[in-house]
Amino acid sequence: MSGYSKQRFVGLSKNEDEELTCGICLEILKKPTVVQCCRQTFCSDCITEWLSSHDTCPHDRQYLTEDELLEPPRLVQNLISKLRIHCKFQNSGCDSIVELEKLEDHELNCGFNPNKSCDKCDFIIHLSEEHDCLTNLMATKLSLVDEISRLRGENTAKKAI
Repeated sequence: MSGYSKQRFVGLSKNEDEELTCGICLEILKKPTVVQCCRQTFCSDCITEWLSSHDTCPHDRQYLTEDELLEPPRLVQNLISKLRIHCKFQNSGCDSIVELEKLEDHELNCGFNPNKSCDKCDFIIHLSEEHDCLTNLMATKLSLVDEISRLRGENTAKKAI
């Protein structure tokens, strides 16, 4: 499934539900893409995957290649970007509802993201552990020095053979 689950959206009207649904995954469009033949809109990943094993449009069965995929009109992009959606970490405790265009940034920095990266050092911060940038950077430096030494030792051994 490539689209956004309809259950995550807040205040999705019946019209939005019908018009902004991918005809392949039956979810709200994610990275919408229009096919030339019938002007239907699908999730980019859905239609690309479809075309990897078919050479026709899933809607009207006309011959179709990836070269014939188009960006959707700005209106479609704007309508989708303004939809309000729950954070994917809702089950972990996040109660944020954001506009879809802000979702990626929110989830990347969400306090409930189990793989959130530190703003200062880009290390993955696990919720269950304390984080100290200096300690993590020093540990990484030591492991890289060890790896360099190991590789130099292997190269020296190969030269001797």
